[in-house]
Amino acid sequence: MPFYPVAAGDLRQVITIQASSTAPVNGESQTSWSTIATLRGKVETLTMREQFQQSAFAEQVSHKITLRYPGASIVIKPGYQAVLTSPDGTHTYKIQSIDNVQQRNRVLVLMALEINAQG
Repeated sequence: MPFYPVAAGDLRQVITIQASSTAPVNGESQTSWSTIATLRGKVETLTMREQFQQSAFAEQVSHKITLRYPGASIVIKPGYQAVLTSPDGTHTYKIQSIDNVQQRNRVLVLMALEINAQG
């Protein structure tokens, strides 16, 4: 099976990978996000779907995020979030799955759902 490298020019967007932690604050649990890594990557829209939920339309957009392998010291897991800040606003994605392409430690492909879009 051939290996398809990623051209450096394709990885134009700066992606911040964040992990959540929960701590009690005044008797309530509070979630905070800490940065795991800031990497160059490419974000592509795969599907867009609108659903009627709770008396309103809710949009669900799935994305493919391509990154160079960040090294063994940086662990990216499903449930983490990827944050893309671009001129048109900030987009936050919940990572659903991670594929280490051909297990060669060269390219990671993250499948993610967009959880908000602020412009």
